[in-house]
Amino acid sequence: MRTRLRRTAVLVASAGLLAALPGNMNTAQAVTKPKPWPVVGTLQTGCNDFASKVKRGGSLYVTMWYRQQSPVMFVGTVFDVIVWNDRTGTPPSSPGASVSWLNQQTNHWVSSTVYSPGQFDYYPPYLKRVPPGFWAHIDLRISFSNTADPGSWSFNCGTGGDLESQNGTFDPALLRGLGSFTIYGVTLER
Repeated sequence: MRTRLRRTAVLVASAGLLAALPGNMNTAQAVTKPKPWPVVGTLQTGCNDFASKVKRGGSLYVTMWYRQQSPVMFVGTVFDVIVWNDRTGTPPSSPGASVSWLNQQTNHWVSSTVYSPGQFDYYPPYLKRVPPGFWAHIDLRISFSNTADPGSWSFNCGTGGDLESQNGTFDPALLRGLGSFTIYGVTLER
């Protein structure tokens, strides 16, 4: 369904671009800017339930919570964690760290999609609709190798998704993020 909606949006955008091309290059036409999507609510994201210390070769288990306040349903389509060692650099920098996610349907851990060192994304194979005001969560595991640099490590959590109208179609609107950039810390011991 999500793929079909995005494919339709791309096709509509392509048709709009073709319609905007002038039939005669000598004809001047006014170009109208599309209206920005309205902000219809907020999206709050945070992490908790994790230890403050972990040993090399161990894992840190984290619960990511998220809640939206809007007039429509929120469909979480991507979850993101950025992990970095405070001594070796700012994000993204994570030699020796990896992130896996608990698939809530199968109860099995699955690997992240890594777009850059330190940025770990998860695109769940299922759609979880979250009504306004409801706290939803996803569990993740940050694992450290035996060779990861000990000391202070940091991470932050984020989530993204689509808004779904009452009739089940994509709602072209935005949520303002709250707390999505909170930085959490953990100490990696030898």
